[in-house]
Amino acid sequence: MSIARPDPSASADAIVVLGRGPDYTKYRTDAAIQLWNAGKAPHIFISGILDAPVIIELATNRGIPAVSISGESCSRSTWENAFYSELLMPNQVASSPKPTILLITDELHIARATLIFRSFGFEVIPHPVKADFSMWREHIFREFFVLIYYAVSGRLQPPTNEDYQMATTDAQSRIPRRQCILAQE
Repeated sequence: MSIARPDPSASADAIVVLGRGPDYTKYRTDAAIQLWNAGKAPHIFISGILDAPVIIELATNRGIPAVSISGESCSRSTWENAFYSELLMPNQVASSPKPTILLITDELHIARATLIFRSFGFEVIPHPVKADFSMWREHIFREFFVLIYYAVSGRLQPPTNEDYQMATTDAQSRIPRRQCILAQE
C-alpha cells in the first residue's frame, strides 16, 4: 500500500503520465495538468503508443506550454514505458542519474508501474488516479495476472544487459520508423 500512496507535498523533476487507453485519458490528463499548475514539476512527459499524442494535444489545448510537455508513442507495455522514458525524456529533465518523477497511472496499475520505473533507476512518487467501477471490474484480474507474470519473468528487477541491448536495438529501428518522439513545436 505504501507504493500507491501519493504525497501531496512532493515535487519532482518531471511528471510522467502512462497511457492505458481512451477510458483513462481524461483522468490522467487532468491529474498531470493539476500537478503542473501546482508547480510540482517543470515538465510533463507522456508515455504510450496511442495515448501520448492525444494527452499532449489535450494538455497544450488546456494551457500547458509546448516547451513544458513532451513524450513518446513507441511503448507498448509498462516495461517499455519505463525504458522509453529513460531513453527519451529530455536531458534537462533527466539530468540527474536518478531523476525524481511523479508517476501518473490508475490505481490498479500504480504498484506495478512504480516497481518497474524504480527498477530503471527513477525515484518514483506514485500519483494514482481513481478509476470508475467499470474500469476496476475490467482490469483487476488482468492486472493481478500481469503483475505475477512480471514478477516471475524478472521484469520487476533492473533490466539485464541483454534485455537492455535488445530493447535498444529495437528502439533504434522503431523510433525513426514510427516517428515516436513527440514534442510540440
